[in-house]
Amino acid sequence: MPMIQTVNGPVGPDSIGVTLMHEHLMFGIPGWDLDPTFNLDRAGALIKVVEELRALMRAGGRLVVDVTPIASGRDVDFLVRASRAAEVPIVACTGLWNQTGMPGIFQRKSADDLEEIFVRELTRGMGTTNVRAGIIKVGTAGEHMVEMEHRLFQAAARAAKRTGAAVTTHVSSNLPSPVGVISGREQMKVLLEEEGMDPSRVIIGHCDATHFPDYHLEVVKAGAYAEFDHICDEEGAAYSLPDEVRLPWILALLEKGYERQILFSTDRISQRLSAGGGQRFTFASILTKFLPMLRKAGVGEKTIHTIMVENPRRVLPMPDVVVNAAAPARESQEEWQEGEPTGEDL
Repeated sequence: MPMIQTVNGPVGPDSIGVTLMHEHLMFGIPGWDLDPTFNLDRAGALIKVVEELRALMRAGGRLVVDVTPIASGRDVDFLVRASRAAEVPIVACTGLWNQTGMPGIFQRKSADDLEEIFVRELTRGMGTTNVRAGIIKVGTAGEHMVEMEHRLFQAAARAAKRTGAAVTTHVSSNLPSPVGVISGREQMKVLLEEEGMDPSRVIIGHCDATHFPDYHLEVVKAGAYAEFDHICDEEGAAYSLPDEVRLPWILALLEKGYERQILFSTDRISQRLSAGGGQRFTFASILTKFLPMLRKAGVGEKTIHTIMVENPRRVLPMPDVVVNAAAPARESQEEWQEGEPTGEDL
């Protein structure tokens, strides 16, 4: 039976509810841990994240997909503890952000090398743990995909075909909108045309950072998911915009009957590990603010359920791998400070 791989073991698709598909419990620009001026209060961060996850649960959220990849602040033990404490299933990812967010050690690896890393993390465990990833995250940084990113996308597609995992992407959302369109098209070219991925296993991210409805239509016509994942992020970043602006783009796709190929999220960074402005929304904002806006615009509950529940149930399971019950998460080699709360303590 196809299963969704969470950080606390596999769950059946029918067991999940409202799902946020593109979030970050913690995130840092690669190299954040080398900054001598930054000191992570891991215990304090855990408490804040658990509080925010519990607020999401109270608002109706039931699963979070954390797309923080290798070298960007992904902390497997932290994800396990937060999930257990908040009683919110969390799916973690393998993958790498893009060339500018990729340490040099990875830039020197071949597509075959990267593929093996991704497969290992999906089938055996992330890093030094036996906690398995449940999705692959890769991205591009500029207007055009560079050679290293081409290898990255080749590796992601090949690992996805071997394991049945979905691929979710980062498009250049911090750059002018036409750039995101160009790089998004190149992502689809590699994944779908060159590598022959099943488009129903491909999620093209940051569609609401590209202000071209024709491009959104292009994504869904290709058979991929169009992910609107900056919802509620209305100010402060280059890709921020009022929800009233993105709403017509979503409605246009719904009018054409593409509700089965739309995903929502906020791209929230609950705990930022490097410089950058704070975000004025939370994981729960999409449920308390944006979904009421959709309902007011005439979108029915059945359609909302399709986007928030049924679509994640289709894209997250790993159909080509027999996922056995996961063993208990192994602690990282770095010990938590004495007296620091575990997930069970909160």
